[in-house]
Amino acid sequence: MNTEAVKKELQTLFERELPWGVKRNIVFWYDDTGVYEEFLGEIGLSNVEIVKVYHNNTLEIKHHIECENTTENVLIYSPEPRPDDFENFLADTIRYSKIYTADETTMIMTAYKMPIDDVALRNAAENNKLFFRNKERERRFAAYNIPVWTAEIFDIAVISALCKLPVPNADNAVRAVLTEYVSGKTELIASIKKFADIKRFYSLIKNRYGFAGEDLGEFARALLLTHFAHSYKAPLPWEYSNLNTNSYVLTDNFMKDMSAKTSYIKIADYTAKMLNLSDFKPTLAKVKNASTFPQIDDYIIAKINDYLTQGAGEYKDYISVIEARRGLRFYDDYKAAYDTVYYACELGLLFEKHTDFGAKSINALWDKYKTEFYKFDYFYRKFVVAFDRIHDNERFKTLSENIENAYNNHYLSEISRKWAEMLDGNAEDGIINWRLSDVTPQQDFYAEYVKPFVKKDERIVVIVSDAFRYESAVELTAKLRSETKAECELREMFGAVPSYTALGMASLLPHDKITVGSKAEILIDGINTAGTPNREKILQQVKPESVAIQADEIFAMKKAEMSERFAGKKLIYIYHNTIDKHGESSESDVFEATEKTFTELSDLVRKLINNISAGNILITADHGYIYRRQPIEVSDKTAKDTEKALLIKRRAILTARDTQTQGTQKIAMSYINGLSESGLRAVVPRGVNLFPVQGSGANYVHGGAALQEVVVPVVRVRGKR
Repeated sequence: MNTEAVKKELQTLFERELPWGVKRNIVFWYDDTGVYEEFLGEIGLSNVEIVKVYHNNTLEIKHHIECENTTENVLIYSPEPRPDDFENFLADTIRYSKIYTADETTMIMTAYKMPIDDVALRNAAENNKLFFRNKERERRFAAYNIPVWTAEIFDIAVISALCKLPVPNADNAVRAVLTEYVSGKTELIASIKKFADIKRFYSLIKNRYGFAGEDLGEFARALLLTHFAHSYKAPLPWEYSNLNTNSYVLTDNFMKDMSAKTSYIKIADYTAKMLNLSDFKPTLAKVKNASTFPQIDDYIIAKINDYLTQGAGEYKDYISVIEARRGLRFYDDYKAAYDTVYYACELGLLFEKHTDFGAKSINALWDKYKTEFYKFDYFYRKFVVAFDRIHDNERFKTLSENIENAYNNHYLSEISRKWAEMLDGNAEDGIINWRLSDVTPQQDFYAEYVKPFVKKDERIVVIVSDAFRYESAVELTAKLRSETKAECELREMFGAVPSYTALGMASLLPHDKITVGSKAEILIDGINTAGTPNREKILQQVKPESVAIQADEIFAMKKAEMSERFAGKKLIYIYHNTIDKHGESSESDVFEATEKTFTELSDLVRKLINNISAGNILITADHGYIYRRQPIEVSDKTAKDTEKALLIKRRAILTARDTQTQGTQKIAMSYINGLSESGLRAVVPRGVNLFPVQGSGANYVHGGAALQEVVVPVVRVRGKR
């Protein structure tokens, strides 16, 4: 309680001129409620002794002021009502002393500079006097520093202080009270009843939000139903109080306040149970834009999941609903589930659009893959990532199984079969000529994309991301365009076969000839192409100012370190390995590793542009891969002839023998300059089958001639300085 006004009035009484013959001032203060007792020490009157009198010590006090202290000013304070004179030993002293009475209401209003003549404010202060009889409550109230007062502002400040809010706010006070109420607690509402005026609290709710009543549960129900009604596209099945605009603003702000997420969900859950919302079965169109209850998001997802597993079609309608949800409050909380059904819908549309995966020519099929068919691999990857991110994805298991069946049996097997048939058309005497007109072969990467910069002595940076597929490069290109100021262009190459790391990496380096050693090592000018140091040696043969480096080293560098490391370097090869590393060690994470790769490559490009002014960047890969969740059946594996084979992989055999294994295709390695006289052939299973190699790892595979393995991306990035 602010005691300055009390102190000022008392000091005036003690400083008044004394009557003739009177040596000191004695003031009696009977504080009927005892409200000022704990504040006496703060009053601090000058040259005044303060003594407390109770009903049982009046004689003692009389002796003190008449026998012990006969000259000093005295304030006699009693926290009890004044007794009748015939029961009061101090009655005769009172007759020649002054009586002080503190008007508590006036004191409150004066302390906070409230207009004394404002009747509504005085009533508010009078009805909340008990609130101010506590230092902590008063301290919090005073800290609000309210400049202009009304009765409503007073009520809001009192309630806010009881709710321990940092600033007075009616909406936030209501949030706190309702959150506690639906949690089964009553501390706040009890404190309002005890230290404030509960009727004024309910009156505040009525005047501000339009709710007439004292049932907090019904108030919560009315708030959320009013909000829900604004976005529900039909009459509600429940009766609801259509409250005023303030109620909508309260609920909407509460719902969107991320710091209050837990509190809001408690109220939403409580209200949903009151309404039996689990029995509410609206059409998707009616709740498409409704965001009040998180249960609606769960309902929409479950409904779409049911439709998809039942093969109901209508994919565009479901996509429209999901896209409408993206801007709403609880979308991010359900993002993985929404993405799961969304990508299932996208795959459904693709299967409706493409019932045949053939083409008139091998080039036509190649073009169809890079413009349209790659989307099957893309949406399948996105579906799997989303499905894996759902904490409890059991209810989507049937949908996942349906997607797996469709992807593997209707797309992957069919397109690989058609592609194998097209490759047969390039065969002579059963040996496939690995060439594709008008498409750059991977082994010409350096000559076509890198050498022009080297000849002009311009810096060129090449990022080789192991197993970075074409479909992923489409997404990366879009990401780089949106996140950087760079110009980005996506092209593709005809990948080397066998499509595995050693040959793919060698094909990207400068060379005249590529040879294969006795242990299947890939050599350029007698240098083994395995390992970053060896690749740097090969680069330095064509450009002394060259460097080969792992991406992880650059991620750890600061700007000054990068400037020093790449100072004067004109030809830079950076090797990145997130996808293949996961594919070989924990293959179920390969798609999640792809998501990580997008971030890493985007960050790497920005660091190169910003830290070393890299104006020309190429992002490519050594090979692609095939991935499927569906277990590989024995019938999907192709027997192999391994006698004297130089290399044996799940998807390829490198051998000089003339094998006749059924279910395979043979590719002459003479397509690589340096191997024309080797007699080597790559033997690959037709389609997406596997050779029965021992060990785990049959879901993530590469080495063969499938489109997913050999459509190698080249992303050209031109950084703007």
